[in-house]
Amino acid sequence: MTGTFLGLPGELRNRIYRLALLSDLAIPVTAQHFQEPTLLYACKQIRHEAVSIYYGENEFDALHVGFDATVQMKMLEKKDKLCDEHKVTLEWFICPVVPRNWSNLLTWLTRAHRGSVLGWKPTPDTAGASEFAIIGELFATCDDLRDLPWERVVGIVERFHRILAGVSGDWAAVNGEDGS
Repeated sequence: MTGTFLGLPGELRNRIYRLALLSDLAIPVTAQHFQEPTLLYACKQIRHEAVSIYYGENEFDALHVGFDATVQMKMLEKKDKLCDEHKVTLEWFICPVVPRNWSNLLTWLTRAHRGSVLGWKPTPDTAGASEFAIIGELFATCDDLRDLPWERVVGIVERFHRILAGVSGDWAAVNGEDGS
């Protein structure tokens, strides 16, 4: 392999991978946009060598557009696969993004209550917004009531829905339609 990229010493290839794959900014990921760099598809050896650099050394923002937790499900699947195959720890920040969608938030809360996805806690830059504080309390409540069946918890969650609708009328819509 002399004279080819794979013939270079591993340390030099790793430096090249870092130059090509690392970002100074968090990489935004949505349910619709979860693509890997094409370099990771060059060949099996390059993927094996570079995937841990890409996922292990970058930060990712999982953008929950419309409070849809599908992106988190994809991130958890990717995390499990990377941990099993490459011993890589994948970390990401959960970023709820408007538009407000009660149906999606309720699905996310249901999954968080079951433990199949992570909940959400306000970050310092969102903690002051009453709407995000309420949503943070919703997730904390679902976590605190994890021992109860969802059928009992959902009644409490619906009370928060009315509070959110009072803070922003956009929350009054269910499934994109007015009314609840």
